[in-house]
Amino acid sequence: VMDFNATAQEIVVVVSPEPTSITDAYALMKVLSLKYAEKVCKLLVNMTTRPEEGREVFRQLHLVTDRFLDISSEYLGCILYDDKVTQGVKNQKIVSELYPDAQASRCIKDLARKIAHSPPFSVRLA
Repeated sequence: VMDFNATAQEIVVVVSPEPTSITDAYALMKVLSLKYAEKVCKLLVNMTTRPEEGREVFRQLHLVTDRFLDISSEYLGCILYDDKVTQGVKNQKIVSELYPDAQASRCIKDLARKIAHSPPFSVRLA
């Protein structure tokens, strides 16, 4: 997994508001920074109860990574918790296909729009 991340052109760390997830995200970023000399990770906060919670999780992670690691983090956004995701999994369908107007589906569309309109990533040369 680490080698895969290290060769990726962009790294997106998906984290939830749970303390164990935040700790795991920090650990991943620490290894990427120290062992693989990565300089940038983008953060996506999943299963938030509200958008402010996503920004708060990012703020917490950004504070510790900025202080202790040589890596910067950028906030991509959040995906709000939605029971429709569970229903989609049970039906083996993508939530945005099964429930296009669901809260999570709208978040995913916003995220896709944001990524599509962001500047192109730089290509790494090995």
